[in-house]
Amino acid sequence: MRVLYSLSWLILLWPAVAGAALPDEIQVYDDSINKPGEWGLELHVNTTPSGQALPEYPGETVARHGVRGTVELSSGLSPHFEAGLYLPTVYDPDHGYTLAGVKARLKWIAVSHEATGGPFAGVNLEIGHVEPRFEQATDNLEVRTMVGSTTDRWLLAVNPTFEVPLNAAARGGAPGLAWQMRALRRITPVTAAGLEYYADLGRLNHLLPADRMQHTLYGVLETPLPHRLDFHAGVGYGWAGADRLTVKMIIGMAL
Repeated sequence: MRVLYSLSWLILLWPAVAGAALPDEIQVYDDSINKPGEWGLELHVNTTPSGQALPEYPGETVARHGVRGTVELSSGLSPHFEAGLYLPTVYDPDHGYTLAGVKARLKWIAVSHEATGGPFAGVNLEIGHVEPRFEQATDNLEVRTMVGSTTDRWLLAVNPTFEVPLNAAARGGAPGLAWQMRALRRITPVTAAGLEYYADLGRLNHLLPADRMQHTLYGVLETPLPHRLDFHAGVGYGWAGADRLTVKMIIGMAL
């Protein structure tokens, strides 16, 4: 716990940056789930050294040079269900250190072969409120579907994701469509490396023009750390409407 606390302050006290954006857990979901009664704690951090400089709507705080940190507390409810609570935060030189909102989720793994390897499938429901300077649709429901497969060397996962705005100002029209994929290969008994791909494609009934769709490809590494910590890091290159360079890190532990 002391290690997580120290790392969180180290990152949140980053030298002054030019802006911030909606904090986010940049992560592809698979069939990993807490055991019943087990609690987990994760710190998600990402920063954007090079990104879009112009806001997409009046009052938006853009991601360029921003630093975001999200603390996630999760609990295993049963062999197939896990609940989570997110506290997204932003460091912004204009506003200081800000709690940007709150999100809650419920993860259901319908089919899993995590222990033996094989196909998996599930759904993650997330509902949250975020301050309007980080996202125009301040209240959202996210439905993230999860399909994939594992072997002793490979993990493949795909997350077709549907985003439904709930506040009156942004409600209307079809849900937004996003897409996440990952392919990891075990390179040592405890370390894996691979690629992750993220895309924001627009609404189901009105996809964005190709030059405004957001596409980002990450190279990622996962390995354990001392003190029973799990470490995930990635560097992402974006094109079309996405931020050009994003760096992310996730540190987690079972409580």
